[in-house]
Amino acid sequence: MLNDYISLQEIRSDEKLEITTEMEEHPGEQKIAPLLLITFVENAFKHGAKGSTGSAFIKIKLITAQNTINFRVENNKGVVDKTGKDDQGGLGLDNVKRRLELIYPQRHKLLIENSDQTFLVHLQLQL
Repeated sequence: MLNDYISLQEIRSDEKLEITTEMEEHPGEQKIAPLLLITFVENAFKHGAKGSTGSAFIKIKLITAQNTINFRVENNKGVVDKTGKDDQGGLGLDNVKRRLELIYPQRHKLLIENSDQTFLVHLQLQL
């Protein structure tokens, strides 16, 4: 689903957007909660690509290993996204954090780095 969403956004985006993906073609039998990762990718396009006045980038990486999933999304910030450094996002991120606590208690690590120029999310799930 992530690949389909990214492909759709590539069609909608202009040539100034650089999208880099590194995802395994056949991640095996690892299963996670439905739609858990899509919020991070949607936010990257919404807040990075959409609000950018110059060139924009989005980097997405999904790696699976024995009972572990590592997911990383990084994007530059657009002009419309000038928020405080302590802001960790809106309702979408809050909902994902809550889902992670309910579905993967003590089995996940979520790191969110919100700098002046970039926004980075790194999620590690123990299955």
